[in-house]
Amino acid sequence: MEGQFDNTLVNEIEGKSKRPRLLTVLCVLSFIWAGLAIAAGVMGQIYNTPENMRANIEQVRAQSPARAAMMEKGIERQENSVMGKIQNYLLILIEVISVLGVIMMFNLNKVGFYIYAAIEILPYSMLFFGDEDSSMDMGMGPGATKAFGIIFVLIDVGFVVMYGLNLKHMKGQVKN
Repeated sequence: MEGQFDNTLVNEIEGKSKRPRLLTVLCVLSFIWAGLAIAAGVMGQIYNTPENMRANIEQVRAQSPARAAMMEKGIERQENSVMGKIQNYLLILIEVISVLGVIMMFNLNKVGFYIYAAIEILPYSMLFFGDEDSSMDMGMGPGATKAFGIIFVLIDVGFVVMYGLNLKHMKGQVKN
């Protein structure tokens, strides 16, 4: 027993792991991104209150009355819609589920890929299938909506494809 220990970290450092390097790099990048997204969601919940946003509108109004009016309309929608009230919580939940999928893939569990793929693409349905008001609720102006959606969809689809290329190294059931 004295000579037995878990060689996982040693194998990772020496490159002898069963997990391909690309999968390890993708998982680390996903962990970093999810951590930033969760922190942004928490900070958004704390600081993006209607009261704080109204205070910012007055500063914006001095430079662009039209933008200030658009922001006021967004605050009204946020206060009067269920989605506006739960949006940050929903985005945090999505990132937590995404992390669970990445952890499973890191442990070479194929089910994690399907969880990750589904949860990464789901939020974008609001951009492409929702109306302008739903994209405004996400904090984007009308011109930025499609461009933002396309850029982030391409990034997420790229990650899903790269994770998919590593499916052959994953097992179909939970490891014991």
